[in-house]
Amino acid sequence: MHTFAFAVASLGLLASVGAADAAIVYTGGTGLTVYGVAPYGGGGQPAPIFGANNVTGFNDVLLSPGHGFLTADPSIPHNILDTGIRPLALRSFQIGGGNGSGPFGAGQALITGPQIGFRLSDAAPAGGSASYMISSWDANFTVDGGGFLGNLGSYLSIGGRLSAPGSASAVSLVSNYYLNGIYQGQTAPLVLAAAGNGNFQALGGSGAVLRFGGGGRYRGLAIDNVAAALGAGTNLRVVSTLTAYADPASIDSFSVPLDLLDLTGTTLPDFAFSGSSGGVPEPAAWGLLLLGFGALGQALRGRRGRRGAVSPG
Repeated sequence: MHTFAFAVASLGLLASVGAADAAIVYTGGTGLTVYGVAPYGGGGQPAPIFGANNVTGFNDVLLSPGHGFLTADPSIPHNILDTGIRPLALRSFQIGGGNGSGPFGAGQALITGPQIGFRLSDAAPAGGSASYMISSWDANFTVDGGGFLGNLGSYLSIGGRLSAPGSASAVSLVSNYYLNGIYQGQTAPLVLAAAGNGNFQALGGSGAVLRFGGGGRYRGLAIDNVAAALGAGTNLRVVSTLTAYADPASIDSFSVPLDLLDLTGTTLPDFAFSGSSGGVPEPAAWGLLLLGFGALGQALRGRRGRRGAVSPG
């Protein structure tokens, strides 16, 4: 992944999860996605490992979800597509290709700032390497006149299928945030990983759960809540990275399932400044979405003018 200077787009929309969210408005951001094939090994890791990300400057790229999974190497030489830094919303996809580590399956992502929708699949034989996707984005928000009192935070909701006994998949979401330009800290990393041998990992600062079904299918949800009281006019900046691996397996982002939410023993954040959305729109729907974003951006500008790879262990 490549170093870049964050920029702010003029696009605006309301990011919404929960009852208190109307007080926080998304004001734009930038991001990128890379796809590649990573080799892995190094023995089973007991705890999650995150590596340095020269895009964000944080250790937020998942190298291993822990719990006996191996360590992957999603470094620049193993990338097969890099979108470059672009204003959000950013859609990307990669089908086929590969590198010396093996073939790439298929991946797709849509980053809107507060949320990301994604799909990743891999059909190669299990073991040795995994298809991966890494998305990093910098999103900006402003607290509206009513102020905000409640929980900020993030959530990760996924589902997919393990296609062989040696299959494995893993996803993580890490966010770092600033208030009025001052760094506040990192949310608890959200990690969901499943393996064909029954191994799994489900981590969230407030709660997490992973459930298996027939035919190798699985679903997972992880949540982190951070209590906050923010005055009107507060600027909130959130830098997030989502890492996903599949070997051979499929992973999709999903709208939050209510049964899994009950099992986590917690609630969604009142305002989710990063989270996984319900999938990726098809091309026709994507075109309509862009038209909607453009109209909303025009309206907001007018209003401002009037105001002044992992493997199972």
